[in-house]
Amino acid sequence: MTIRFGSSDTHPPIPEPPMDGRLEELLGWWRALGRSPPAWEADHVQALRPWMGTLLVVRYHGADEETARVALYGTTLASVLGEDLTGQSLREAAGPDDPEPLLRGYAKARTTGRPHWCVVALTRDGTVEMAYQRLLLPFRSGDALRILAALRYQKYPDRGWHYAGTGARSLHCRLLD
Repeated sequence: MTIRFGSSDTHPPIPEPPMDGRLEELLGWWRALGRSPPAWEADHVQALRPWMGTLLVVRYHGADEETARVALYGTTLASVLGEDLTGQSLREAAGPDDPEPLLRGYAKARTTGRPHWCVVALTRDGTVEMAYQRLLLPFRSGDALRILAALRYQKYPDRGWHYAGTGARSLHCRLLD
């Protein structure tokens, strides 16, 4: 099945885009921190201000995905979704009926300590209802790990949209150096 924008088969398939320029800037900032994964520092918050509304921070409290919780959910993300997911488990916050395609990128970033970039499309009945680029950046944080996720929307959902009944597709995913 080809994932398409709009509601008909007359629309072209989603091509692999270049990484969004704002995400490239964020990746450059992360790489400049040095060691991979770098340590999470409180002063990172100031440096992240330009991206803050479209960031979410996931904190792992143990060695597996089930311990992951959303520590911060950006205001732009909350506005698009219509709710703030801060405090939810990563699995709950991932949203779609089958969150596994979304969770795989987090697992790869967590286990390798490397950034992960992906185009994500949320579909309902074969139609893309939301699409975004996602960059996942791992950080060491004491005895835990944090993943900073930055999203850049390519297609916003309609007003009143909800995850229920959607499926997730991760397209053009890459583990980065």
